[in-house]
This record gives sequence, structure tokens and C-alpha cells, in this order.
Amino acid sequence: MLNVNELAKGHAFMSVAAYNVSDDGNLLAYTTDDTGFRQYTLAVKDLRTGKQLADHAERVGAVVWANDNKTIFYTVEDATTKREYRLYRHTVGTTQPTIWFTKKRTSGSRCMPEKAAAKVTSLWSPPAPPPAKCNTSPPTNR
Repeated sequence: MLNVNELAKGHAFMSVAAYNVSDDGNLLAYTTDDTGFRQYTLAVKDLRTGKQLADHAERVGAVVWANDNKTIFYTVEDATTKREYRLYRHTVGTTQPTIWFTKKRTSGSRCMPEKAAAKVTSLWSPPAPPPAKCNTSPPTNR
């Protein structure tokens, strides 16, 4: 799937962190750090052809495929706090990802995307297209 020695050529450091194969087995989404500062870049590889696709994103944390095998959900870290705070939805082959959720600095928001933004896992398989926008305002005391 990935030859980390090949990826490391020309770099003093190389680390692969998140990696996830689409359910149909055709695409691999993975993140690499070539600086040693744990700042990961998302990459996508077509496993049928072995070709690296143009899709990429910076400061990526976790990665998971949607059920359609062409949509990736990934988290991005804040440059200052290095905490994952934003969840993006990206369709392979397009250039503009969609911000699907941004975790605000308030507590009390209870919504599935926030849980995913905190830590996307391979156990959570988001639907595609995503459900209607959730309410991220703090709950009221009744």
C-alpha cells in the first residue's frame, strides 16, 4: 500500500499517522509528517493504479471515509493550541473541502459532528451526503 522508505526519500524525517482505506478498497487516505513537529499533511492514493492523487490538506488529525467511497471527513488542528477543532468534508477529485463542523470554545454543545471532530474513528462511518446541519448552540436549562 505505502512504501514509507519511498516517501522518506529526500527528507530527514518521515512519519505516517492516520491511514484509512475506503470500504471498496480503491482509495487510501493517509497523513504524513516530514518535519518532526507532528504537523500532518493529508494525501490520497489510488490503490488500483498506485498513483498519488492531487487531493491534500494541511494540519490534519484524524481521517475517515464516508459510505460513498469518495468522500473523506478529516479534522484539522488549530495552529496555536494544536487541538483538533474543525471537521471538513472533502470529495476526492474536487479542490474545495466543506467545513462541516467547527468546535467552538464553549461547552454544552451536543451533536454527533462535535464528537467526530473531537476524535474521528474508523468505527464511525458518516453518511454521504451529510445530514442536515445540527444545532451547535448551548442547550438551555428547562
